[in-house]
Amino acid sequence: MVESPNASRPVIGHVEEGRARIILPEGVFYNRVQEFNRDITVAMLQQYQLLHQSEWIERKQRQKKRGVEATDATYDGLRILEALSATGIRSVRFALEVPKISKIVANDLDAKAVELIRNNVELNGVGKHIDVTCMDAVELMHKCKTFTERFNVVDIDPYGTASPFLDSAVQCLHDGGLLCVTSTDAAVLCGSTPGTSMGKYGGLAIKNSAPHETSLRILLHAIQSAASRFGCVIEPLLSLSVDFYVRVFVRIWASPGSVKAIAAKHAICFSCTGCTAYHVQPLGQALPSNKRLAPARGPPVGPLCAECGSHFNVWGPIWCGPLHSRSFLSGFLTTLGCPPKVPITPVAQDGDDCNTALPQSDKIDRIPRDPDLSGKASSRFGTFKRIVGMCTMAFEELPDVILYHRIDQLTSVLGMQVPALLELHSPFLNAGYRISCSHTETNTFKTDAPMSFIWDVLLTIHQKFQLSEKAHKSPTSSATSDESDSAELKTASANEESVQPKQSGRRTNRQHRRKRLESLDPEQAAELASLRAHRGQIRARLLSRSINSIVDLTIHPDANPPSRTDGLVRLVSLAFLH
Repeated sequence: MVESPNASRPVIGHVEEGRARIILPEGVFYNRVQEFNRDITVAMLQQYQLLHQSEWIERKQRQKKRGVEATDATYDGLRILEALSATGIRSVRFALEVPKISKIVANDLDAKAVELIRNNVELNGVGKHIDVTCMDAVELMHKCKTFTERFNVVDIDPYGTASPFLDSAVQCLHDGGLLCVTSTDAAVLCGSTPGTSMGKYGGLAIKNSAPHETSLRILLHAIQSAASRFGCVIEPLLSLSVDFYVRVFVRIWASPGSVKAIAAKHAICFSCTGCTAYHVQPLGQALPSNKRLAPARGPPVGPLCAECGSHFNVWGPIWCGPLHSRSFLSGFLTTLGCPPKVPITPVAQDGDDCNTALPQSDKIDRIPRDPDLSGKASSRFGTFKRIVGMCTMAFEELPDVILYHRIDQLTSVLGMQVPALLELHSPFLNAGYRISCSHTETNTFKTDAPMSFIWDVLLTIHQKFQLSEKAHKSPTSSATSDESDSAELKTASANEESVQPKQSGRRTNRQHRRKRLESLDPEQAAELASLRAHRGQIRARLLSRSINSIVDLTIHPDANPPSRTDGLVRLVSLAFLH
């Protein structure tokens, strides 16, 4: 065990991450799982710095044309606040890896943490870039509301919810500043405790078929609500659901006029309690000509689901604007050396038609590329492959479709097998609809097709599977099957030992389920029986409905997304981290 000359606690070792090397004293927790969070934050700040400098140059050129004397003749760089710094590894990495930094403020309320931050700053030789403070984060951000004290980037990464920090974070950012927010209370955001989500984020989150996208949209709704109170609107650059937390990167723009129409970016959701279908009702309709808000027309549904006849759960409000800026992501992936293969198609929301507070969004493609950043990206980030994989999938997501569907939930309603991805995507593309995966979960898809067409596709696939099963069991196939009986018997006997554990495991599961059912009291048993009967009625109604659309199951050439054909990494097992 070595002793640091400036630390009051014994050091059990050092941790190297990126270009930083930090002291790890005894009793200090270093979360290696969050390396992806720190890596992608550094990468996003590198790209944002290029954008920020490009905007500064354009602003000076406009001032020069108008004959206005420039007050800041040289570009100073980014001014960054890490409000909850802990070990200081994030701030140290910013100083070492993000170019053209003006000043970094690394803050923590814990005096021992502040001492550790100072030691790590000194160890890495970045003292001229980093100021270390020991204050309450909210108090510090309120103190920096004046124009000269504001920041270009504010990073909020708390233990638990980020909601107490949002109001003050919005106020201490310059116009167009970048707010980076992490919330680790994913269970609350995903709907496990609806009352808690309403109290913390101002949106009712319930359990539904798209919990991880719900968590992102509830958090963005809370950030926009905080920004609206101070005459600002948000522009999400990237919103990710990762492992046990959510991470969003949003720009904050001052625009009191746009705030008047921001209700069009908030929505109430209707989720069917039977077939898991959902419908979205925006709270308003923006009029782009004069930034006024017209009342939204609704509701989008009747009292009962048109497909299965079940009731709806009502929840929200949530953010119903885009989760990502596809133009920013295109430049971001290009800087990393992995440009997206899907072209940017213009859609109404991606251009932010009702928000004129985003003057620079269309100029992102003209950001100068830094060859040093793209040439060394794969070696600079330990989670480089996952960064590229998740951001590519985020880029491929349909930007104007709210929430995703889980194919395993939809097929379980019908009691059918889960179709292959190509078999699922092709009918939608053949019919002229759009479809994509979601970065948040496996077995998910987003589409602009109506719910009626989704059920038409699944019923057609189900009927095809049933026909193939009947053909396999027909008398004409019995002769062929007899010839293979002896081979099958040999194979079965050879595999008896390997099959036996599976059968034993299934038998054990059935025994556990039987014991749980036997332990239920009469009231619980009656409730379970009623639920099963209701599910049976829903399945019978959906299976008996007619198919009202022409469903072409021919494999479409674009059915396989580029991220899948390239084998990009999205989900990583956490077992290797233990």
